[in-house]
Amino acid sequence: MAETANNLVQYENSAAPADKQDWLLNRITDGIQEATFDVNLFLGGDNESLYWASLTDTDTVGWLRSGIPVARADSGYYGPYDPNATDGRQNGVAGFLESQLKVEFGRKGVKQPIVTTGVRYMAVINKRKLPVTLADGTSIAGLILDYDKEAGGAVTVLSGQGGASTASVTWDQVQDKPTIPAAASNATASKAGLVKMGAKVDDATSDTLLTQFNALLASLRASGALAK
Repeated sequence: MAETANNLVQYENSAAPADKQDWLLNRITDGIQEATFDVNLFLGGDNESLYWASLTDTDTVGWLRSGIPVARADSGYYGPYDPNATDGRQNGVAGFLESQLKVEFGRKGVKQPIVTTGVRYMAVINKRKLPVTLADGTSIAGLILDYDKEAGGAVTVLSGQGGASTASVTWDQVQDKPTIPAAASNATASKAGLVKMGAKVDDATSDTLLTQFNALLASLRASGALAK
């Protein structure tokens, strides 16, 4: 049967969907890194429909959602974190897709399968609003805190070896920052009356907030986000 003009028409979803970033509550400094992705890793599998903000069988343009937990494959390219993968992406979350990503398709599949874009590795997020569900205890690199703004409660440290830390503080405490404890009695004072950089300052004790904050510091040191 000969092709008609209608058979040759390709449809393009040209309108970009709104970049839904309600998962991202607060960017921590410039905590973003470039990563090179293999877009084909986002095609197929049980979570394909969760990765794409807009993609149908007739579209020639699709959009990957921001906030997707991503991981580095053994190939060196990044793709979605998948605990059931066997190519290295099962080993832990490297960060989260910073912004939605436009992807174009042709007759043979993705036109440009290898792309470089930003990965957020330092942030306060609402884990519940990520495009895909992360199991408790998932290993997450960088400095990632979880806070459910609607439900309230404590801010939980997700990053670090072994997943979430038991250390927690309230959202107000994260915003206001804790008071820095006084220097230890054996610290050496400078001429200006300040503590010299080389002075020994022990962890604070007794105060609940400072105890929690020291636990947070310990988690960050263990994850490599802070020097030991």
